Amino acid sequence: MSVGRNDPCPCGSGRKYKHCCMEQDRVSARLSALPPHVRETARTTPVWEAAVVPVGASIDDSPAARPAVVLVVAGDAPLHTDFLEQPSSEPDEVAAVLADAVVEAGEAVGALPLAVQARDAEVRDYLDLLLKERGIEVAEEGPMPGLTEIARSMLEHLTGGWPPASNPDTWRAWGMSPARTSSLFAAAAAYYRARPWDTYGDHPPLLALMPSGRAWTLSVLGAAGEIYGLALYSDPADYLVTMTMGPDRSWENYTGRVFSLLFGPRGELPRKMQREVAAAGWEVAAPEAYPLLMVLAGPGGGLAARDWDDLTQLLRAFPPYLEAVREPRSGDIPGMWTDVESGLTILAKHPDPTRAPLPSLTPGGPEGPRADPWAALALDDPEVWWQTRGVELIGGFDAYLTRRGLAASTIDKHLRNAVNFLVFLVGDGQVPPCAMHEYDLLTFLYDWVHRAGVVGRTAARAMPASLKHFLAYLAKYEGLEFPWARSVLSDLATYRRRLETYPDRPWRDTEMADWTAELVGEFSARLFLHDEGLGEDDRWENLMGPTEWRQRRELQRRWLIWREELIASGLTDTGEVFDALLERQRGWERTPRADLGGRSPLEVVRASREEEHEDIGADGD
Repeated sequence: MSVGRNDPCPCGSGRKYKHCCMEQDRVSARLSALPPHVRETARTTPVWEAAVVPVGASIDDSPAARPAVVLVVAGDAPLHTDFLEQPSSEPDEVAAVLADAVVEAGEAVGALPLAVQARDAEVRDYLDLLLKERGIEVAEEGPMPGLTEIARSMLEHLTGGWPPASNPDTWRAWGMSPARTSSLFAAAAAYYRARPWDTYGDHPPLLALMPSGRAWTLSVLGAAGEIYGLALYSDPADYLVTMTMGPDRSWENYTGRVFSLLFGPRGELPRKMQREVAAAGWEVAAPEAYPLLMVLAGPGGGLAARDWDDLTQLLRAFPPYLEAVREPRSGDIPGMWTDVESGLTILAKHPDPTRAPLPSLTPGGPEGPRADPWAALALDDPEVWWQTRGVELIGGFDAYLTRRGLAASTIDKHLRNAVNFLVFLVGDGQVPPCAMHEYDLLTFLYDWVHRAGVVGRTAARAMPASLKHFLAYLAKYEGLEFPWARSVLSDLATYRRRLETYPDRPWRDTEMADWTAELVGEFSARLFLHDEGLGEDDRWENLMGPTEWRQRRELQRRWLIWREELIASGLTDTGEVFDALLERQRGWERTPRADLGGRSPLEVVRASREEEHEDIGADGD
């Protein structure tokens, strides 16, 4: 027999049920609702995934419905599901829904996660504020494989469709006022009459800079004569995802908001929408030009008010923009148009989205009271370090994980991964943690883990999570901070791609060379690698003797330290920093040193090469 909120509490306290045992019973009911193995999975999974996933179905007796499911997932286990008939698309309200869902899932599990992964940058910012007081971090953008798989299975069962796009039966379902919808229709009619597809097709995309400072990548649809409209991408990379991955994999690989306004004949609209448009008297450019909005990725599966207004403004701007492009005035900047009234700017020469932009130079060195980048040049005996600091660090990390209440098997996995990381860092690189650079972490994650053959596949998949724990321990108890590491360890898509594409072939093999070249290119663009030139007319060799190896290793560590010093001084332009680094490298190569017997590194390297050549000649005799 159920107990009402205002009934006397069955425990006999004499208080109303809502003021006594109702909350405790609610938590107990949730705990009993999840199977034990699911609760164990959740407790040992540090990062949970949460999203509001549109269902893409209609509800007959609710014309304003735009159904979605709230999901919270740990690994491959669903912890929380809730059906929403018309979810909000405002980032703060979506974040509030997700925060409540995570807390309820935590009550059902009996523990909260260390971090939560969610879609959309603005949603994550609000979610961070809501969960921070509970000690839960919000992870940087990254893939959500567990949630994607569960959402796909759920939607294929409910609607038979994927991806989870929002395309409701009425315009009311978007939650906008009639006035806002009327403005969008008028702007869409003007856009259609301007026929931008006669000037621009799907390639190349355009770039729009809004007066608010927001930016959109625009794809004009219609050059092929099949689908007419305008697609918007808040992240330029999502345009490439759409072009290359197809609908089955686009949703889980989108990192921003993606939506399209399409045109079609009245008869292709849902019956409810046909009656709605006719009753409202909204403007339509032609019988075949009824607008239809489709959201492929957005907060709550919809458009926030700012997104809606940006779309309206962009549609309205196209007629004057096209007129300016077709009949340029004297003094106009080629490929660029600005609306003098609103300040909206459209750039026709959009950067090629298939090529990553040159990264801005940002710091990549250690920080904190115990940071010492020069220690990378002073570690003479890694074995001694291991017997002292190494044992101390691993012991402290073990105690740290134990205090967090993790399962013994999880603690063991994180400890093994931390040991392997230190083997690479100190054993192979002779770099103590206090001197670690972003170059070292990227080399370990994107090369050594896959190439060394000492890290099993299961352990390798957990490596980013293990290192998040280890670096958190170093920050809290060892005075070492690495602010750049969070984004590196949260970029699971790149890490898993490197793991899955590792060719496991000899280093001279073409596939292996291509796999390695990708990382080398990243390092070169960010000025992580010293110049390959040696002196004015020579080069460092790939196959080198021990003397040249020691000099080259010293140069590489000095280069990274010099890089950080220049950036800290305020110099961040790539060309200027490279010129300054090259000047320092040439000076280092030519400077005589006492520890080299009064010779310069350049003279030492050249002498070592001559000795090696003489030895080879003697062997040949």
